[in-house]
Amino acid sequence: YGAPEAAIIGKTDYDFVDRKLADFFRQNDLAAIAAGKPTMNEEHVTYADDGHAEYVETIKTPIYSNEGQFIGVLGIGRDITERKRTEEALRQSQQLLAMTFASLHDAIFIVDVDTTNILDCNPRASDMFGYARAHMLGRTTAFLHVDNAALDEFRGHLRRAMEAHGSLRAFEFRMKRKDGTVFPTEHNVIPLGQSLGWVSVVSDITERKRAEEALQESEKRYRILFEQAAVGVAIIETRSGQFVTINQRYCDLVGYTLEEMKTLTFQAITHPADLAADMGKMQQLVERKSSDFLMENRY
Repeated sequence: YGAPEAAIIGKTDYDFVDRKLADFFRQNDLAAIAAGKPTMNEEHVTYADDGHAEYVETIKTPIYSNEGQFIGVLGIGRDITERKRTEEALRQSQQLLAMTFASLHDAIFIVDVDTTNILDCNPRASDMFGYARAHMLGRTTAFLHVDNAALDEFRGHLRRAMEAHGSLRAFEFRMKRKDGTVFPTEHNVIPLGQSLGWVSVVSDITERKRAEEALQESEKRYRILFEQAAVGVAIIETRSGQFVTINQRYCDLVGYTLEEMKTLTFQAITHPADLAADMGKMQQLVERKSSDFLMENRY
């Protein structure tokens, strides 16, 4: 209680703490007496001398005389404030981890390293694959793969990656939903502690793949138009004048091969009488004073 021994002897808990807390202490004493053996409790104590508070773990033991006559209750306490702070910090950390686990956009699986059984998964895993969480826990990951051949291929790649790098990073692989739909995914797998399991992060990259395919198709159409255009077309680095890309028609017009054009600048093939005007127009493009220009040129 933060008071000298002489000031405590002969007093009760009610002399040092408020009635509610003193009642709580008294209940613990009575519980030990009723049990007839030591009982352990955690008590939050505010000390009288300076008002600071501590968590105390107490062992209350009923004391009897040699004749079996009840004498009183022996209380032994130790300060567990730091332990309680650590426990609270751990609880908050676990709560934050659980909230993060539940809110991630990617599917997260905790997988047993020996059996490949799914130990846990987040809500996004259910959304992505179409299975209820309860129907996935305890099963191996085999049912998420397209077929046995795909499963063997994935496991082989995973084993090699783990042996070489200790993890699997950005590995693209096709997986299967409950309704049979096959879709592209990206996998990142890292160990969980010392042989405790794996954390497998699975991203649905369907939209990314569609965007990549659309870009490839657009580039293919552009390439066809560029190469088959009836007029000469070239892409030039504006500051240096270096030819970056040239179609065959442009080469035919100026009389150079494609390989030769790649070593030249537009200044080198422009007629001297037209070069100054050409450079002026190019400078306007560099300074963004114009977005295009049209002029007749001699080569």
